[in-house]
Amino acid sequence: MSNTIELPTDLETSLALKFIPIIELQENFSNFEEWEHSIRFCLRYHNLLQFIEGKQTSTSSYYEYGYDPEDEGRRNDPTLHRRLLVYSLIWKSAVAIFRQSPFSKDLEDELYKNRDHEPKKLWNLLHTHIQSIRNPKPVAPPKTGKSSRK
Repeated sequence: MSNTIELPTDLETSLALKFIPIIELQENFSNFEEWEHSIRFCLRYHNLLQFIEGKQTSTSSYYEYGYDPEDEGRRNDPTLHRRLLVYSLIWKSAVAIFRQSPFSKDLEDELYKNRDHEPKKLWNLLHTHIQSIRNPKPVAPPKTGKSSRK
């Protein structure tokens, strides 16, 4: 069985989360489906699934309407706090990706460019990275330089 992630005590409101806890993704991704299932279950239980399914407004709307990121109202915004909670749950459970020796520089750059800490962006980046490792694209044979045309 995989290692589990300990949730903050104020989130442990039901036996359901004890029966299906968030697990850590293993470095070889052998428990990818189990990991994904545990994340989705926890997010659905807490009514947070919309943050990875793209149904929640992103922080860009704050900037579009001219709010200062340091504005007191934004720092106390419950939607922001919920979004950051989702981001941190995904990040914490996927640390195996960051421990990988052939850690993709492109992935690292994309992860750290996500300065708004958008859970959907993190979720998609991790899925893309894992799928590219599990199902690498075939390498085309080198061209011989001879043309078949006359």
